[in-house]
Amino acid sequence: MKIQNLVLQRIGTGRVPIEDLGATYTAKAGLYSVTRDLLAMVYSATSTEVTAHILGDILDSDVYYRLQPDLPRAVELDEADDESMDELIRIAEEYVARSEVDQRLRRIARKLFDSSLSRSKL
Repeated sequence: MKIQNLVLQRIGTGRVPIEDLGATYTAKAGLYSVTRDLLAMVYSATSTEVTAHILGDILDSDVYYRLQPDLPRAVELDEADDESMDELIRIAEEYVARSEVDQRLRRIARKLFDSSLSRSKL
């Protein structure tokens, strides 16, 4: 069954390198070398990346879109100082300026616009 007039756009908060994630959460406990591989397995099993892959498998590529920039480091939830926010804004601006991301955003906008036109004719 083909899904029509549907766009599922997921905007991620950024993908952190596994090495940085492990260092962030285990270095203080001195367990980094022991838990790195275990942490990577747990992270991958609970990651939103798993959801992204599943949705990508079951939905057509013209229905499901995922925007997920790569982050150079882990960013804590409460890290809202000006320097961190400026860094995240710069990363987002560089991400959307990439040709493949720009093309994806244009496809989404075109599909939403076309859908809007077809609904207005009803």
